[in-house]
Amino acid sequence: PYGSEILNPLFVKDEACRKMQLEEAEKIPSVVVSSAAAANAVMLGGGYFNPLNAYMNL
Repeated sequence: PYGSEILNPLFVKDEACRKMQLEEAEKIPSVVVSSAAAANAVMLGGGYFNPLNAYMNL
């Protein structure tokens, strides 16, 4: 998110580590959620719920 020093995009460049993480992800159980909950998860993941601290802080 804009101006954040805590949340930064993380990329796995090492192919072996990436493969291991994908295998781990396949073991995570799935969960059925409503469309509103799914939308909130997307917004949370995108950082939209982070407080603004740039031009809004006058």
